[in-house]
Amino acid sequence: MRNLGIGTKLLFSAGILASGYLLFLGLVQWTGGTTRHHLRIASDSLFPAALAGQEAQAGFQKLIKDYKDAVLLQDTKALVTADQDAQKVTSNLQIVLTKIAYNPELRQQVSVLQEQFNSVYARSKTIYTTMVEKPDAVEAFLRAFLKGLKDTIRNPSVAVDSLIKRAELGKKEVELERLRMVIRDNIVTPEVRANGLGAIDGARLTEAINQIALTYGFKAKPKAGDIFDPAFLPAAVDRKLN
Repeated sequence: MRNLGIGTKLLFSAGILASGYLLFLGLVQWTGGTTRHHLRIASDSLFPAALAGQEAQAGFQKLIKDYKDAVLLQDTKALVTADQDAQKVTSNLQIVLTKIAYNPELRQQVSVLQEQFNSVYARSKTIYTTMVEKPDAVEAFLRAFLKGLKDTIRNPSVAVDSLIKRAELGKKEVELERLRMVIRDNIVTPEVRANGLGAIDGARLTEAINQIALTYGFKAKPKAGDIFDPAFLPAAVDRKLN
């Protein structure tokens, strides 16, 4: 550089400045295009998908209320409303799938969620329709379940034998010990010995709801009666343990 003339040095410096300026303009253009691309994705895809997701969640909450009303009021019209709300959930999830097509991984997650909802809805519809249209069948099922539970408590070894015939499990000794532990620690509790199987302690359930509310905010905090309905339970005398 020392051997170059003043004019040459000036031209060389100007060339460097010009190259830097052109590079700067290129970066601005590229980052600006990238920014516009991301904004377009947000405007055309993310925001509509988020809105549809909120609508799907709201529809699911309405679906739960529909089934609750159907059972408590024995109202078949609520089952029709449930079908309509379920369709809204499905439609909104489909909108989400369409809007996030640019992200295959996220689209797969939503697709799995949609399949899970369809499966839960199909089973729920069958169960709640039976509870509304055939309440006697529900009561009969609970009586049969109660008898089976008492038989299991009385003779867990026979219960494990029956289970092993229907499912591939480990060793009988291991499964039997697990069942005895569940019966001892979770089923035949002091409360059950005193009050029988199947019922709840309303005050205890209310306190549990209050504890959950300390960590997770409820849009509308449920009451114990919103969660547990004893209407289909067998008579108290039949639920007592001998």
